[in-house]
Amino acid sequence: MEKIELPKKGNVVIIGYAATGKTTFSNTLQFDGSLYHTDDYLKYGSVESLYVLMEDLKKNSNQLKVIEGIGGYRLLRKGLQLGNFQADLIIECQAANEIRYDRIKARSKNIQATFNMDKACEKIWADYLLLCKQLPPIKFVKS
Repeated sequence: MEKIELPKKGNVVIIGYAATGKTTFSNTLQFDGSLYHTDDYLKYGSVESLYVLMEDLKKNSNQLKVIEGIGGYRLLRKGLQLGNFQADLIIECQAANEIRYDRIKARSKNIQATFNMDKACEKIWADYLLLCKQLPPIKFVKS
């Protein structure tokens, strides 16, 4: 995977469909700050998880915060809607569907449900783009 220069502080959001390498990529990053995995917040429920994450992100405002996961799509959109979260850099992880299929199958996940989630992410991303007055820089990483 390619090396991406991160800002010294602010918010970096790593998004991508399921099984595109978001977690793997985020775990390779070397930076001073905090790493948040949106999946870790699912224990709070699908709706409340986003608000708990947003509260946690308010802490340590002077450091770099890297947020990775499919929940990053919702975070970007809701942050703009509420005016309380802005990304300074977005990194989108991408992988061919054949690679994703093998990864999803290896995890014993429902393949069709996982690919259906792509459509929800596309909708949320389209909503975000409509709301965003100035898009932050976007970098792409292929796995």
